[in-house]
Amino acid sequence: MTPTCRGLLLVLVGLAAACQTDVPTAGRDVWGRDEGELTVIPIGATLTEIVADAQRRRLYATDFDNGQLYVIDATEARVERRLTIGSRPSDLSLAPDGAQLFVALSGGSEVAVIDLQTLQREPSIHLSFSPAYVAVSAQLYATSILEFWKGFTTYGQTYRIDGSHEQLLDTIGLLEVDAIGQRLYVATHRSIYQYDISGAQAVLIAQVAAEGPILDLHLSADGLRLYTVSTDFFATPEHVISHGLLDSQLNFGVDYVEVFSTRSMVKQAELYTGAFPRAVTSWDDYVVVVAADSASTARLGGFAVLYNAATLTPLSTHRLVGTPTSCATIDPSTGALYVAVNNPYDIRERFGERQDLQIVPLMGSGGGPPTENGAALVDDVVSDAPAVTDDQTPDPDPPPGNNDERADPFFWSTPDGGTHAMVLVPDGKFVMGSDDGDGDEQPVRVVDLDAFFIDTFEVSVGRYRACFDAGACEEPVSANLCNWYSTSLEDHPINCVYWNDADTYCRWAGLRLPTEAEWEKAARGVDGGTFPWGEDFDRGKANYGDGGTMRTTAIDAYPEGLSPYGAMDMAGNVWDWVADWYHEHYYTTAPPSNPGGPDSGTLRGLRGGSHWFDPMLMRSSNREPYHPQQTDVDIGFRCARDAGALPTPSRR
Repeated sequence: MTPTCRGLLLVLVGLAAACQTDVPTAGRDVWGRDEGELTVIPIGATLTEIVADAQRRRLYATDFDNGQLYVIDATEARVERRLTIGSRPSDLSLAPDGAQLFVALSGGSEVAVIDLQTLQREPSIHLSFSPAYVAVSAQLYATSILEFWKGFTTYGQTYRIDGSHEQLLDTIGLLEVDAIGQRLYVATHRSIYQYDISGAQAVLIAQVAAEGPILDLHLSADGLRLYTVSTDFFATPEHVISHGLLDSQLNFGVDYVEVFSTRSMVKQAELYTGAFPRAVTSWDDYVVVVAADSASTARLGGFAVLYNAATLTPLSTHRLVGTPTSCATIDPSTGALYVAVNNPYDIRERFGERQDLQIVPLMGSGGGPPTENGAALVDDVVSDAPAVTDDQTPDPDPPPGNNDERADPFFWSTPDGGTHAMVLVPDGKFVMGSDDGDGDEQPVRVVDLDAFFIDTFEVSVGRYRACFDAGACEEPVSANLCNWYSTSLEDHPINCVYWNDADTYCRWAGLRLPTEAEWEKAARGVDGGTFPWGEDFDRGKANYGDGGTMRTTAIDAYPEGLSPYGAMDMAGNVWDWVADWYHEHYYTTAPPSNPGGPDSGTLRGLRGGSHWFDPMLMRSSNREPYHPQQTDVDIGFRCARDAGALPTPSRR
């Protein structure tokens, strides 16, 4: 199951039921704009959960306020039937064989059972408590309504129900069950517990910690991965709890998605959308994160990001007509995403949010899976490359003549036998600076540079660790969110490094830091583009801050954000140190060919923006002064080398 939508799962029984009206819930009159091909099924209800029935091409959604179950025809995209189900339905779970649907009725003390062939009620399962969450395998698992007090203290129970017998488990929280693997997962506010349910009793066998309070829990169909939506590390109960509800729509900080292996019960990765995730779901080889543009209002929009489940790299971004809730599921027979979106023009606001159901087709044209733009390049770069010897020389393809052509990647060997993937930036002129930027970006001028190579990726934690192990590099600053001190972030950029740390690493690797001019040309190409990919900012192409604290992503997480020459993360993730001393008016006196910055100064330059800042600071022409003996969690670097120097990188 995917718990609430989600501020609605942890409910106070005392909430007043809302009135039903005939107010329209979809269309131009409601949305106030023509949404084109963005299909919305009018519901106009407080949705708490939705599940897909691939056998019957149906969806089932619960209306919390009115005690109804919506049966939705997925083929015709319409509500087929409304069933009165009982008081405050809060969660749904399909039986493993798909024959029955189990509905937690949090306003009473029972779980309703629906025969999906006839859509008739079967005898309910009566409990000694009010259920909030439910999951079904050979037995039924249910969590009672949670009550929160200061410090995230929880009161409630999780039970295994087998006939009339109720086994009380040690933990309480969100539920997912792997019927084939015989495992139960219970997520509390900061931990996930794994139970073996193959015997007569559920036995706790493992647990893993999450970064912050868990708002959503999703188990992949093969049972191998768990995905959570977790709140910001600094969140407090006052930020997360609103009127007794665990409400992901009112979070103080930016949420993110954590990925866990169920085999080892260790954290594998984190997914970032650059905004506020509300739900995560998956099918086959794909993962979808549904996110909102705002942390605290339902009157904006949102989007869904499709990821490759194997590489966890983003493949495509899809716009939503309203702010999403935590209700989201995928029809595995079609690959279509169904997500509950808030109606931003609903006049019944005082009764609580009302959602309609948007259909997002995730499959590519022609019925096939989406094209993984850039995935081949990413897979090639991150695999092991042979060591490069000094007598090897490159055989480069002709350099790119415009922003649509890229030379093949090259690989540079480091002293430990590792490699740097690099791209060639050919010699020639480019436009540097911006009339629309800050004063230190002016005057705009044409600069002529010799050819050079620059790293495809920002230097990773793993690469920096090799330098540290060799005794050449210093350990980075120790602080919260510094990647060096996490064992699961080896493929993230090294951060928390001083300018001298970056310079030392590049020299150890036989490389150097790029100049400001080199960095800017590598980022924007020859024609003065605003961002590496063009003039318009695209949230799906960079890891950036959107009004809250973000985290780094893997160095290959945004293949669609490539620069004209093929470099990644030239916008966002972490700032890149450059070689130059910084001076505000340097452009007025800089030479027109191969400028290397002032001869001396107090500050060094940073380029590219980061996961902490908005798109304005991610413009390719933006200059950021910073003291070389200071650093932060969003400061890293990449290296460069003269193309004419020998030995040169060798093309694989």
